[in-house]
Amino acid sequence: MRHINVIPFLLALLVFGSCSDFDDMNIDPNSKPVNEIDPNMYLAPMMKEVSQHANAGLHQRIHNIYIDSWANYFFGGFDPEYYTHRDDYVDLYWQEHYKWINQLNYIINEVGNTEEYSSTTQQVARIWKVYAYHRFTDFFGDIPYSEAANGTGDLPKYDRQKDIYLDMLNELKDAATKLNTSESLPAEYDFIYGGDLNKWKLFANSLRLRLAMRISRVSDTEISGVAKQHAQEAVASGVFEDNNQMATVQCAANPWGYGYNLKYYSDWGAGNGLVMTSSFYKLVVGLGGQDFPEPEFFMDGHLAGSDVNITYTDVPDKVDPRAPYYFYISDDNNQVVDEFKGRWTAVPTGRTPGSDSADPSLKNDNNPRAGKFAYESYDRRLICMPTSEVWFLRAEGAVNGWEMKASAQECYENGIRASMEQWGIDNGIVDAYIASAEPNVHGTSVSFTDNAGSNNDVMNKIITQKYISGFPDNGWESWADIRRLNLPMLDANQYINPASGVKDGEFAQRSQYPQKQKQFNPDGYKSAIDNQGADLIATKVWWAN
Repeated sequence: MRHINVIPFLLALLVFGSCSDFDDMNIDPNSKPVNEIDPNMYLAPMMKEVSQHANAGLHQRIHNIYIDSWANYFFGGFDPEYYTHRDDYVDLYWQEHYKWINQLNYIINEVGNTEEYSSTTQQVARIWKVYAYHRFTDFFGDIPYSEAANGTGDLPKYDRQKDIYLDMLNELKDAATKLNTSESLPAEYDFIYGGDLNKWKLFANSLRLRLAMRISRVSDTEISGVAKQHAQEAVASGVFEDNNQMATVQCAANPWGYGYNLKYYSDWGAGNGLVMTSSFYKLVVGLGGQDFPEPEFFMDGHLAGSDVNITYTDVPDKVDPRAPYYFYISDDNNQVVDEFKGRWTAVPTGRTPGSDSADPSLKNDNNPRAGKFAYESYDRRLICMPTSEVWFLRAEGAVNGWEMKASAQECYENGIRASMEQWGIDNGIVDAYIASAEPNVHGTSVSFTDNAGSNNDVMNKIITQKYISGFPDNGWESWADIRRLNLPMLDANQYINPASGVKDGEFAQRSQYPQKQKQFNPDGYKSAIDNQGADLIATKVWWAN
């Protein structure tokens, strides 16, 4: 559906080069005149591309390799957990992002202003543009924003992340206010809500709450006041409370990109796929006091599509009831050797290079991978923002003393219930889990009122549950939480690439800029370095602590 004119596309490869005309990217001037085109036809593909990172290839490279901490994505001997910069990956993300922004700007500034259409599409495009930008600035820090794809063809300046966040919050507020919920988008062009503008308004407010909480720990009383105001206004205006309100988008059943689909590239071939990390394992083992399921749990509807006899050799006694849905037992589907079948274990986060050769128990094939329940369908709906996250954001806000229309405990427990509901966990199990004082490896328990021991304060509980509930699509938020709160309790890498600048025991803070930026936008690049620090993975973004 997306049209790309050849000449502007070639110019776009320079990505903010000396005279690229970003107004032309993705718009085919040989197609129908603007006043004959339904603007929703331009918006629809952006919903899929932004949410899914354009295709399976880029989703794999950015989301799984750079963002996630639930699972290491291993392939071709390259372990992304070492904090190794891959310029080809981040450059591709940079190019795709600004093509999306160009298209969204076209809708907002040109198509959305034609008299024959209401402003509905324009407001939805503004909301979706913030969704695209907030992830992008969280990835890099300072980026071209206010002057990007503005129609002049001039080199855009790099905006400070502080200014970007303040503008995004105001954009969400204004777009939600102007959204006329008595109207609707054509359902066939709305891949997220099927034309329901009431849900789009809830999404705008929920996203506004997320961004407000992101900047809430900045050591500036003015900023903390802005965060509180936006958070309280967003909740008062209405945010997600039920799972049928959360933002999801249909993944492609047919090859999504590079000949892959979501299910296939998440678990393919020997030595590849999403493998459980020790970070995830330590957070869920023992938590909530629920028994590890019997082997029949994994045999029923086995991922390989056959009845396989599973005998446990190494599994925990107790585990968070969602965790076995996320990761499957090591079995024939993993091409595991007989000695290591029946294990529910994990590989060390950022394991030392070569350690898997010295110790076969650390090999990818011999450990659990992302399971059938998480990737059961070739066309499952990808979750852009889950309802559970919104409840945990409100719980954190209530802990801050903000008005969240419910107590911190109510929000916390509602977040757990929303997450459990997604996986079909029985209500009786959920009740017992929420009441449990049984801790995980770090000492964090579920019960909100149980604060005995270390790492068992309210914020540890909230962020631990937020992390667990985010699987498999909300890795951006767990990365944000580790940067702004140093929570949840995650294992630091065993090995870190010295070129990253990241110290032992610490975590990646951002991505380096694509090398092209030094050549094609040297003034903008220099201003970003002067403002936020060296172009290293260890350099913190503005809102991080």
